[in-house]
Amino acid sequence: MDAQDSPVDPSFSPSNDEDAASEAEETAAFATFNKALLILPVDALNATVSCITCVLYVISTYVNSEALFLLDLALGGYFVFDLVIRFVLATDRRRHWSSFSTWLDVITILPSFAELAIVLSPPRQRYATSDLQGTYWVELFMTARVLRILRLARIFSYVQSELTRQSMKIVLTIVALIYIAAGAMQAVERDALDWEFHDMCYFIIITLTTVGYGSDIAPVTDIGRIAICAFIVVSLLLIPVQTNEMIRILKMHGGGHASRQFH
Repeated sequence: MDAQDSPVDPSFSPSNDEDAASEAEETAAFATFNKALLILPVDALNATVSCITCVLYVISTYVNSEALFLLDLALGGYFVFDLVIRFVLATDRRRHWSSFSTWLDVITILPSFAELAIVLSPPRQRYATSDLQGTYWVELFMTARVLRILRLARIFSYVQSELTRQSMKIVLTIVALIYIAAGAMQAVERDALDWEFHDMCYFIIITLTTVGYGSDIAPVTDIGRIAICAFIVVSLLLIPVQTNEMIRILKMHGGGHASRQFH
């Protein structure tokens, strides 16, 4: 049979396959771009609100104000709305519900509404957790709001440079360790030490840097000593991991640059 007599399927062509693959890539890129346009502003807003709530928590340790309580409650309502919307829009709801970020949201939302329940329950008519005398574990639970600072990590996925992203992770890790440990220590040492939030930050920093200034600045209660030991262990685990990742990235970028110069 001659070549001209052989049947040819016009739909089968390498160029058609290449066009289809190119079109699929363009469609996927367009969908990713649209998704980023929708999600980036929301994540940026969430990061801003999280920063505001962290500042409000620090202010609430100094000032007993109904306005601060109501503002924190309103922001807690916003986080509830964001949590529900993310759950509804999630493609895999079971995986979404079991994720760390979802449980972080739940843990940081509950204290605001738990405080509301305490305020509304008679005969208590208080608006700040610092007024809840004799409720040690309630105060410690309220401190879970400081974990909202970890929500800032969500914005890192939009940073293109791996080196910049890792630098931001290291800074957030150190700041979060100081912020969370200071809040927790203030809660557990409230009855034993008359320390303000900035005093606790000072104590945590000199502990983290292994400076130390003797027994004049040290936890008094047993739970406080256990908490600071836990903080030291967590710091020794987290910070080296982040710095080692930074070293790996620097070596990778430096090695690639040297290779290009060699060739």
